[in-house]
Amino acid sequence: MPLDDAVEVLADALIRASRRGVPVAGIKLDYDLTILDVQCRRLDGRGLGERGWPATVLDALVIDRRFDKYRKGRRTLGHLCGHYGVDIRSAHDAAADAEASIGVLLAMSEKFPELRGTDVGELHLSQVEWHASGRRRSTSGVGARGASRSILATTSGPLRARLV
Repeated sequence: MPLDDAVEVLADALIRASRRGVPVAGIKLDYDLTILDVQCRRLDGRGLGERGWPATVLDALVIDRRFDKYRKGRRTLGHLCGHYGVDIRSAHDAAADAEASIGVLLAMSEKFPELRGTDVGELHLSQVEWHASGRRRSTSGVGARGASRSILATTSGPLRARLV
């Protein structure tokens, strides 16, 4: 499938699902969603927000960093799966990674009971702050990472605080 068609299909599916109340669940979603937003803008000048994406996101990495912030070690999807006892069929396969991310989120809801009763919208808004706070801490020094502008870290873009 040509890139432009794939971008349209993905953006449309994301928007339709979120309108039904389905949050986007995954890990390191700031990366994936930034790429999709940039590609949408390349096509017609409209990002995900301008296309109607209401943006409810559950990012396993953001939640893990908040609820288990003092744990040592890496926090890749593979490491999170190992830590939370989730089997990942085939790392770096999109479907397997998506399933594993959801498995990690479910396992976290078992480990951290305060997640279970939280409204998805409220959890999303909390993640926005947690992510922004983490970005501010990690970019307090000058460096290449601090120079990048994530769609999720921006406070003035079309998606503003709607993204994790």
